[in-house]
Amino acid sequence: MDDELIFRSLSGGANAAEEALVQAWRRADRANEEQYQLAAAVFEGARQSDVRRAAASPPPLEVLLGQPPVLAVPRHHVVRRAMVRIAAAAAILLLGFAASELRPRAPMLAFGADEFVTGPAETATVSLRDGSVVHLAPGSRLRLASRTAAREVALAGRAYFAVANQPGSPFRIKTTAGDVTVLGTRFALEAESEDLRLVVVEGRVALSARGKETQVAAGEVGRVVKGTTLPVAPAADPRPLVGWVGNFLAFQATPLRDAAREIERQFNIRIVMPDPTVGNRTISGWFAGWSQEEVMDVVCVIASTSCSREGGVVTMRPRP
Repeated sequence: MDDELIFRSLSGGANAAEEALVQAWRRADRANEEQYQLAAAVFEGARQSDVRRAAASPPPLEVLLGQPPVLAVPRHHVVRRAMVRIAAAAAILLLGFAASELRPRAPMLAFGADEFVTGPAETATVSLRDGSVVHLAPGSRLRLASRTAAREVALAGRAYFAVANQPGSPFRIKTTAGDVTVLGTRFALEAESEDLRLVVVEGRVALSARGKETQVAAGEVGRVVKGTTLPVAPAADPRPLVGWVGNFLAFQATPLRDAAREIERQFNIRIVMPDPTVGNRTISGWFAGWSQEEVMDVVCVIASTSCSREGGVVTMRPRP
């Protein structure tokens, strides 16, 4: 975590979005919390030291902390990192994950359970161990193939996938109607008995059924009906085909210009980028039930941009 951001939070100078990122980062890892507490102790020690005496040579760290030095935190946990990487990682952990929405059928693993089931009126968002995100529709079931195969799941029902890109390690989804293989993409999949429908929002997916493989690209729909793979059909705007996801957005290293188009359609706003290079920046994160203001606050931080609003128009500029 960026030391400057931590100390802004400790001093009360962080804005709402920055404070949310700091708190999410603290919850993400015990070592992060240790780093935060170390910074808090240094901050408090420095503050009291300023009151007691004029600054001279800095006191030993042990004096500031009031305890022996903490040696258990690996060095890589305290190295300053780029703000955009911190924001993206924190957003993935922060945006919308709520265990109370899920129904695990087995003891919890690092990032989810072996199996998740949604009721007739429930939805659930599951963050998998590899960083992929799955949004389950009502009446659906997601099962991890095994504790070691983090990139393989089984699905019955409907789900929206935002798959983390791991070159050389494909992500596989097994259904009773056919299988899906991806490297990194976003798509909606519906599988019931012998029928399957795949709507690709971003990237490219391989759809396999009865030994036949079909490539489905962004803006296309693939179908399998009773074991027969139908010709791929175009879908200029795939969002209406996945309308069941409701107020949910997910991005995996998505170019900002593409993410902006989805946010525009979701909230009926206009996003302007006077500097075209801003659109090349990528963001990762997911949002479940957030307002337009909340989504844009976090997106602007993740993308390291300065945002201004006027009416229904949001302007994004590179942060100085």
